Amino acid sequence: MGAARGDAEAAYRVARAYIEGRSGVFASLYRHEQWLRFAGELGHARASWELAQLLNTLGRVAEAAHYEKRAIGLGYKPPPRLSTRDY
Repeated sequence: MGAARGDAEAAYRVARAYIEGRSGVFASLYRHEQWLRFAGELGHARASWELAQLLNTLGRVAEAAHYEKRAIGLGYKPPPRLSTRDY
């Protein structure tokens, strides 16, 4: 298995399998987070970004900021965001 041997793209695909509950695994947010973290540490920019978004959703904003910065440093171009101001 390439993911277990340090293939960042393979680790990201395993993370996606866990959130979608496919490829023979049950859906698991916990395992999804673990594999996103592993893929991000291996240098996968999108995994780092998705982990940041997940951590923000879970209220772990300081940790999320770390992975957001890492994703951008790895070359990820975040999508434009809508303003959160009341207009």
